[in-house]
Amino acid sequence: MSKLIVTLNTDGGQFNILIDAENVIETSLVIFPDHANLPTLISVERVIEKINDSGFELLNFDETSKIASLMTSYYLPNLKGTWTDQLLTIKGNTLSLNKQQYQEVQKVRQSVIDNTVKIMKDHNNVAVIKQNQDNIAINIIDSVKKQPSWWDKNKGDIFKFCLTTTLSVLINSVIGIPLGHIVSSAISRKFV
Repeated sequence: MSKLIVTLNTDGGQFNILIDAENVIETSLVIFPDHANLPTLISVERVIEKINDSGFELLNFDETSKIASLMTSYYLPNLKGTWTDQLLTIKGNTLSLNKQQYQEVQKVRQSVIDNTVKIMKDHNNVAVIKQNQDNIAINIIDSVKKQPSWWDKNKGDIFKFCLTTTLSVLINSVIGIPLGHIVSSAISRKFV
C-alpha cells in the first residue's frame, strides 16, 4: 500500500504524518449534465481529516491547494495499483479546537463526505441526491443548534476552523448553499 507522507511544518517543529493513500484518495469521476464532479475535494478533505486526527490543522486555506495539486497531478491520472509513496510538505499548527468541538467537526465532516459519496455513486437518481443534500444540511443545523457559540461566523471556533479545510467549499458545491448561510440561518432559527 502506498503512503502519503505529510511533513507538517509548525512553530513547534516538523512532524511527519503517514497516510495510507488508497484509503483516503477518491478517484471516481462522475459527469453531471452541467458539470464534472471531480473527487479532488473529497480526497483533500480526507487528507485534512487525517492531519486533524493527528492533532494538527492547516495554517490557512491556502495550504489546501498544495494537497489538491498533488491529487490532480499524481493520484487522479495514475491507476491506484501503480501509486508509489509521495511526500507533501505543508504548513500547520496544533489543533485549535478542544475535544468536544473537534468531535462536532468529525460528525459534520463524516456526514458531508458520506452523503457526497452517495450522491456521486447514484448521481442519476434525483430523489437520492436531494435526500443526501438534505442530510448534510440537517446535520450541520443540528450541530449549530447544539452549540451556536462554537459556530458563530464572527467568533466561533468551529466556523473559523472549517475555513481552513475544504468543508465549506465541499458543502457549497454539493448542496449549493454556503456554510456561512446555513450557520447564520440556524443561529437565527430560520431553519426549524
